[in-house]
Amino acid sequence: MFVTVFYIPSYFFISVLIGIGMIALLVFFKNAKYRLLVASISLFLPAMVFTANINRSGMRGFHFTDQYLTNLFLAAEKDAVIFTQIDFYYFPTLYYQYVLDREREVQVIDQPLLKRSWYLEMLQHNYPSLIDRSKTAVLKFLNAVKPFENDQPYDGNYIENQYIAMINSLIDESVKSGKTVYFTYIPASNILRNYSIEPVIGAYKLTREPTLTKIDYEGFDLEDYKHVSHNDPFLVRTFSHFYGEQHVSRGAYLEQTGKKNEALQYYRKGLDFYFQNEQVKQYAIQRIRILSSENQ
Repeated sequence: MFVTVFYIPSYFFISVLIGIGMIALLVFFKNAKYRLLVASISLFLPAMVFTANINRSGMRGFHFTDQYLTNLFLAAEKDAVIFTQIDFYYFPTLYYQYVLDREREVQVIDQPLLKRSWYLEMLQHNYPSLIDRSKTAVLKFLNAVKPFENDQPYDGNYIENQYIAMINSLIDESVKSGKTVYFTYIPASNILRNYSIEPVIGAYKLTREPTLTKIDYEGFDLEDYKHVSHNDPFLVRTFSHFYGEQHVSRGAYLEQTGKKNEALQYYRKGLDFYFQNEQVKQYAIQRIRILSSENQ
């Protein structure tokens, strides 16, 4: 997915070469008929490519990133800390905050990028309080990763340990300062540690003890993610799976707390979404069958 972005300059360069080739042919041919043929081809080819791809490539009707951000910031408190893990969950938040100048109180962190010193410098500039709260752990990681970034001998295990310790500090210090922490993914056990996570549709909420957060379900913008098929664009399918998984996880969470009727509703709602993981879908179907039979 990521590498396809680098094809764009190649496409542009090939297009320039095709144009140069067409001009060369016009200069080469002296006969007016051949020149007209070359000119016709030079107009026909881009028109044909445009017509063949406009419906597949046109994204005018898609607002899935807007909807994702609406749902994310609806789920999270105004001064929350949000961890993301993949570009298309993180990059929209950068646009939202630094282009549209919205939701600036929320501190959004991309976990993989924390491995880079330049990113920590960026966070220091954007969210100084976040880094200051964990200054000791951040400095230890920067010292550990410095040899790696300077092509010097390094200890990979030590870097990894300091990296995890820094993330743990960012989480713990944020919680101590009264901020609520969210994830757009399920964190690894060495990050989750003694915390729990609660699916709240827009994200996973970090909690000390199992809680039951009241959700403004009607406020979520989910319609465009429903009834998605394999023919829809990759990102639409990815976000649809995210919300399907959130519904099923929410159903399981409610079932564990004894809210079986509410759990059944979330399982059923979850089936409206696309699932990249068939096991999650089958789990929801199984729980619907069991809970429905218990209600009869």
